[in-house]
Amino acid sequence: MTDNDRPTTRLDPPTRIKSDDLPDWVNWTDKSQTAAEQAVDSSEDWLDNALTGDSRDGSADSKDTSDTELRLIVCRLTCRKCGTGTVRRQHAGCTAPIIRVGDRWCCGDCGTSMSPPTRCPDCGDDVERRAVVVPVDLRPKADADHIERAIHSETNDRRAAHSLVPLSYSDHLSAIALQHSRDMAERDFFDHACPDDMEPVDRYRKFGHSVRSYGENIAKIYPGPATSAEDAASEVVDEWMESPGHRENILQDQFKREGIGVYFGRDGAMYATQNFY
Repeated sequence: MTDNDRPTTRLDPPTRIKSDDLPDWVNWTDKSQTAAEQAVDSSEDWLDNALTGDSRDGSADSKDTSDTELRLIVCRLTCRKCGTGTVRRQHAGCTAPIIRVGDRWCCGDCGTSMSPPTRCPDCGDDVERRAVVVPVDLRPKADADHIERAIHSETNDRRAAHSLVPLSYSDHLSAIALQHSRDMAERDFFDHACPDDMEPVDRYRKFGHSVRSYGENIAKIYPGPATSAEDAASEVVDEWMESPGHRENILQDQFKREGIGVYFGRDGAMYATQNFY
């Protein structure tokens, strides 16, 4: 199989961070702080400490944060008078908290520059400001199984548009495909040939599958947290249909079955392999 026109690798990180994406612990209060530490800040030391790693101004999160998480710096406000504690201070008409981008504070939705407030939004009293590092999970809400089935459905839709019979789904081919997607993610390559020179035909034989006819498509995309299974599938199949080699496989009349294997890398990349027979 000749396949020199692979989909282009793209990095499309989320451009908007909604308040609802933030974990509950950002409103946590550190009761172990001394009165002096809890005093209202009159300088930017509270930010400097967070940026240089002072644990006192860090988070109370104890879970393991993987490389699939985007880390944001948000401003947590605590009012000593009424007890209000929140990071969900929003720019009028937007749905995002104020976040730190480079050397400035801005709205996490529209990007407008704005400073964290110094007054309580409830009672108007002075507030303590603390910079909190917040992980935001980049993995899409849709799981791999649903994306695999969505790619299968999308593939058959494209075949139907060209008056071709639908492909049946093969768990055997899916196992071959998943092994390659996982291998690409874990060994950090994107190719039909593995670093040890194993080709698609070798993987078919390794899994005890006939090689009388075979084909393979691969894709690598970066879906966002809100990406649905259907949207991810559409992006993958759209790119395959724009690539001569991939398109030929999808519209190959002699193929009767296919299997899909989707695997997510630590950086949020989604690897998809499609094997035909």
